[in-house]
Amino acid sequence: MIVDFHAHLLPPIFQQNRDEYLRRDATFCALFNNQKSKLATAEELLQAMDRAQIDIAVVMGYGWTNPEVAREANNYLLESAARYSRRLVPFCSVSPAWGSQAVYELE
Repeated sequence: MIVDFHAHLLPPIFQQNRDEYLRRDATFCALFNNQKSKLATAEELLQAMDRAQIDIAVVMGYGWTNPEVAREANNYLLESAARYSRRLVPFCSVSPAWGSQAVYELE
């Protein structure tokens, strides 16, 4: 069994509304400001995994600065892992700087 322990995926809306997310979150802006930067959805990641013969991937978020963006990304990780439970393992992210919001998101 081959496991990729560090993979990223993002909701399709992050690509569709890229300019909005560039404004909303400093981390997203730093990583994806270049229009050539690629964002992968769950289905795109699974296709790449199949080509590379990877059985399972741990999919994780980023160090988001905006709690709402983090929630959207975390929800997508959880939904994708539920849909592809034999292939994707979610690893959600929060920032301790968010205080009680971070605790709420973890719960």
